Amino acid sequence: MTRVFVTPFCNKSHYVGANNSCEHCDWRRPVETATLGNRVWSNATDLNDSLGGSSGAPTAIPAIANGIACFPTNGGEFIGIDAETGKERWRMRLGEGLVAHSVISDGAQFYVAASDVREMHQAGQGGLFTLNPTNGKARLLYAPETFWFSDLVLRDDFVYFITANRELQCFSLKTSSALWKQELAGRTQHPPLWVDGPEPKLVTFGTPSLFDNTTIAQVFRAQDGSLLSKWAIEKSPKFMPLAIDADHILLPYQRKLQLHRVLDGEMPYHSCKISKLYHAPLRWTDDTIVFIARNESKKYALATASIADLSITWQRELATRNSADPSLHDDVFYYGDREGALHAIDLAPETVQLRWEVSLKQGNDIDPIRSVPVFAGDGLLIGTHAGQISRIKWRETQTELLPVEDYLVAEDWEQAALVYVLQSSQEGFVEAAKLYEGRLNDIAKATELYKLLDDHAALGRIYEQQHKYYDARSAYEKVDQPRAVARMNERLGDKVTAAEQYAQLGDYLKAGDLYYASDYIADAVDAYGRAGAKGQDMRRKIGRELGNRGEFERIIKMHLDNQEFEEAIEHCVDARHYQRAVQILETANADDTRVYALLKEAAQQEGEPWAWARLPRYAKDNADLVLYAQALEKNEADVEDIAEAYDAILAGCDEDDEIRHPVIAGWYEKARDHWFAAGDLEKVKRYALRIRFLRKQPYLDLSGDAQSGFKEGEWNIFNLTLTNVGFRRAQNIYVTLDDDDNKFEIVRDAELTSTPNLMQRREKNLQLHAMPRDGVAGRNVPFRVKVTWEDIHGNTFDNVVRLSVHVIGKNNSQEGAVAANITYNGPVLHPGAKLTQIQGDMVNGQKGDKVEISKHNKTVAVIDGLQICKECNAGNTDDSLYCCRCGSGLRE
Repeated sequence: MTRVFVTPFCNKSHYVGANNSCEHCDWRRPVETATLGNRVWSNATDLNDSLGGSSGAPTAIPAIANGIACFPTNGGEFIGIDAETGKERWRMRLGEGLVAHSVISDGAQFYVAASDVREMHQAGQGGLFTLNPTNGKARLLYAPETFWFSDLVLRDDFVYFITANRELQCFSLKTSSALWKQELAGRTQHPPLWVDGPEPKLVTFGTPSLFDNTTIAQVFRAQDGSLLSKWAIEKSPKFMPLAIDADHILLPYQRKLQLHRVLDGEMPYHSCKISKLYHAPLRWTDDTIVFIARNESKKYALATASIADLSITWQRELATRNSADPSLHDDVFYYGDREGALHAIDLAPETVQLRWEVSLKQGNDIDPIRSVPVFAGDGLLIGTHAGQISRIKWRETQTELLPVEDYLVAEDWEQAALVYVLQSSQEGFVEAAKLYEGRLNDIAKATELYKLLDDHAALGRIYEQQHKYYDARSAYEKVDQPRAVARMNERLGDKVTAAEQYAQLGDYLKAGDLYYASDYIADAVDAYGRAGAKGQDMRRKIGRELGNRGEFERIIKMHLDNQEFEEAIEHCVDARHYQRAVQILETANADDTRVYALLKEAAQQEGEPWAWARLPRYAKDNADLVLYAQALEKNEADVEDIAEAYDAILAGCDEDDEIRHPVIAGWYEKARDHWFAAGDLEKVKRYALRIRFLRKQPYLDLSGDAQSGFKEGEWNIFNLTLTNVGFRRAQNIYVTLDDDDNKFEIVRDAELTSTPNLMQRREKNLQLHAMPRDGVAGRNVPFRVKVTWEDIHGNTFDNVVRLSVHVIGKNNSQEGAVAANITYNGPVLHPGAKLTQIQGDMVNGQKGDKVEISKHNKTVAVIDGLQICKECNAGNTDDSLYCCRCGSGLRE
């Protein structure tokens, strides 16, 4: 693919277009003088310590970011060099004893794993650092409890490494935190191996001890560090293993290569035996491995092997042994030798020949190459043992452009962005800026393009991401984004200004939070008051907190000083200071209706009716007055206050209301009972008469007569009498009949029975044909009658009457039979009523009722314990003060 390297940016990412110099810095476009494979420039500056180094020193592997190449030295220094001009930009140290094995880059930042290489008794803690390519400033990202780090593996926003205490760790650059760590089975000299695929994995190889030759391979899931499998091999790999695909890895030993499955370590193919391997294999194509080994003639050779069977496909002898790790880039193999020469071999299958070689040797001194080449544009940077850095032109500069779509399809985002920029159009700058900001993460170039476009919204977004809040605020102000401006003021610490701006935008909840954080309590309360339900919750919280700190009067005084009476009362309600709210209400010119509504709403939300117990005169309907009375009762107020509360309830009730709503009678009973407790007998009498009037409703009584009882196995006639013993007319009367235990066969005359109405004190006779079943003779057998009716207002009532009849045998005479019938009529049984056992039959009744047992001997059973009404003779519970039916007095 044809590429373009005529950059429209200087090395500090300022846009220069086609100019040969930058107006913002001292950059000059370099003159293209070198031919392919020749030096563009060489920097012989003393770097204090040599690159690469002596035995035991870490190998210097450089990296490049934003046009700056970073070279770590054996002595612990980091030197930043302009990749285009060779000019030294900065140098720095991380700390005493801290040396980096390598530097890696994501294109925008350098990342360094620094180990303390001093003696064990002197060594301190290592760490993971980031270096700014512009000025070389370092920032510590992570410092685990260890002095040593492996090389780093960078994927997306995650860094993986192994520490001296046998832990594989994952660090998130996005959140600046360690995500997970896993203990390894043994020590290892290699960094974790990344295996790409649908589910990326990390593979480690550890030796349990110095005396154990077995090596344990452990396979971890990259996402969460969970252990997927582990397997053993007899010998540890000599060099860094190589991932072939998602399922296979290549283990390089000193004299052979072996292919293994990732998850179980099985060997699907034979291994490849070689004389001696000198570095980790380099991947070339999908089916070929490239490596350097000593052949059978004991010559150093560049060789390739087929992945299919690990057979050697070809080899090329090298003039001398490499002195640093070689590099494979764009199908060209680069290696530096001990004589200081750099070789480039074209590995395209049809050529496999020397492309070029160049000697970096100066004078007669031997200066072996010690660094891996780092590629920048059409040149590569290489370092020697003596500290010399050179830029070698490794390919021709191409000026022919392909259509931008070709680069987009190939996902060559850098070249696509460059083509867009070279279009010098607004549309091209927009698309290029998007690529630099998103795909390439080159924020500096994206910022330059947004400046050219006057896109202040995008500039504000970028400045905000870089925490440049002053610049971001200025940009947002230019495009009239008040919410973003408020957010920047908040980030800059000017919370009061931000709160004012949020309030203007209608975000009162956010405004209240900022006012409250700034101790502007009155403004916070005012803002929360406009923020809906969540704001009301915050108002209450502020009130409680001020109350707990003894500062409740502080906010109230603020409102009262400003003649804001309703606001003061509202805050009292929020803080549950109801007495203070009433005090302000009674002395200030406030809206009674609104304040009472506030009190009522607060009380209902909190389930506390006493919240408005002091405000009877502001109540707007009977429902509120009832809650007021209930509040007084709950708080055990004075009985006169409670009785007066019920007076207030009943004052607005007319006669029709009382008749239509039976619950009002209960309020009369409450008033009567409380006035009785207060000793006002005149009011007691008045309410008792009112209750008696309210109880004037129809009430149906039912009695039965079976003459001398029923005879077993024969049809008998049972006469029923229905009487209206209450007041006014009963209408739409229905009588239903059933025996309790299926003791009778029953015939209902005319569908027994329905009658349209029954006036007060009138009777209605009904007749029942019934046949006792076999086996019930000699007993009083019960059955049940239910009567339902309506009054003149359509209110529905019912009464269940239990009857029983004595049954004689088939051969017995009915003359002189015992127990003609047992009859019960009356209200529903009260809890605690006493029952009397009569001749084996249970008599169910209410206390005070009289039940005739036998007409022959006039036996009468009384269920005792009730008080009897003087007027209607109804039975009442022992603790009743007045008749539950008519409201009259009671007799013992």
